[in-house]
Amino acid sequence: MGFVRSLLLWVGMVLVVACAKISPTPTVATVTAAPTKTQAIVPTAIPTDTPTITPLRWRILSNNSAETAIFSNVADQIRSTHPQFDLTFETGADDYYSTLWAELEAGTAPDVFWLPATKLSDFVQSGHLQNLRDAANATAGYNDALFYPGPMFHLTFTPTAEKDRDPLWGLPRTISTFALYLNLDLLAEAQAPDPRALAFSNRWDWAAFRDITQQVTDLRETTIGYGQNSWWGTHGAWIFGAGGGYLNMDRSGCVLNSAESLAGLDFERSLYDDLRVSVPLDDSASSEFLNGNVGLYLDGRWFTSTMRKQADFAWDVVALPEGDAGAFNWLFWGAYVVNAHTEHPQEAWELVWALSSAEIQQYVTAAGINLPSRVGADNIQAFLDSIPPTNNAAFLAGLDNSVVEAPLWNADFAAVDDISQQYVEQYLRGEITPSAFQEGVCRAVETTLPNP
Repeated sequence: MGFVRSLLLWVGMVLVVACAKISPTPTVATVTAAPTKTQAIVPTAIPTDTPTITPLRWRILSNNSAETAIFSNVADQIRSTHPQFDLTFETGADDYYSTLWAELEAGTAPDVFWLPATKLSDFVQSGHLQNLRDAANATAGYNDALFYPGPMFHLTFTPTAEKDRDPLWGLPRTISTFALYLNLDLLAEAQAPDPRALAFSNRWDWAAFRDITQQVTDLRETTIGYGQNSWWGTHGAWIFGAGGGYLNMDRSGCVLNSAESLAGLDFERSLYDDLRVSVPLDDSASSEFLNGNVGLYLDGRWFTSTMRKQADFAWDVVALPEGDAGAFNWLFWGAYVVNAHTEHPQEAWELVWALSSAEIQQYVTAAGINLPSRVGADNIQAFLDSIPPTNNAAFLAGLDNSVVEAPLWNADFAAVDDISQQYVEQYLRGEITPSAFQEGVCRAVETTLPNP
């Protein structure tokens, strides 16, 4: 987990690709003498324009049918525009990473696959990923600056063992931030203020959020004001809003025990304990929200495709409310990467480049999956035009004050996550005191970090 504050630049860019087709040279027939009895008849080769067909496997993580259908359509588009690829589209779910790792070790992994930011360092430093720099530099129109700088910082990061190699470990598929999904029917029934109007008038803060969730909770016995699933992303939103964090800026030490981090967790804890306006920690908040029982639900843009398919109530989104430090958010991202041992490295790069094209990214965002990872006004407009939700600008607002999701290049992210999640959930449940949390959490987390 890193805490690089990204200053995101809106860069307008037009990419023009010129394609030329050269007609084959006509074959001139010649007349030869009839063969003698001792001569073999050798058949004349017939010229053909049939391209070489390259088999490629491409895999993504997908936990729902809506997302799978969207990327299955992407595979069809790639097959149409790249007939030279015999493309096999694959999905994985709960065992995605362990299966990938085992296949990479065994030499049976797909040529191209998706990884989240937090897994990047593990796969790079194990030698499982292809350095794509030479192929990218030889590609007309390619430039690192086509994509948001936050993800590209890590996709071009040089680990100690790889210094001087000018690496490019992949291209970002999409980006996302958090927003609060709103059940507008419940808010209207509770006669609560519209959070979108409060945000527009700069009155959307933690106090207003708390009041609205209380109104929805009080509506009737089956309604709940707020819901979030429990993981480092959702907890981080409250920690950041109070001015805290997980690790320091160079990721060499833990700051979860700071007064600011504890203040964010105290507010989050009040939603479960004091106010009782949140879906219980161990329950599925996304299911409760989809069932129409929750007023406000915290999730990323990736949840939009599911909402479009399943929600049977009026809904929209709003930016996160402001805490004492502001309305801080995450910049989530993942990347398409190439198997270091693919038999077709050039073609695998061409597939990554095609999957990261503006056309494919705009199709994906129109279908409800995240924001384009390419910068530029056209990509932003394609995202804003992708409705519902109507208030897509809420996700863009999160870019202004975002912490870039980042791999840990000098530590084990999974170990840091396991320890911090254990302490955070114990604190939210009231199982440990504030002093016990502050005394124990960073001591435990720092056992997984390298000595300074």
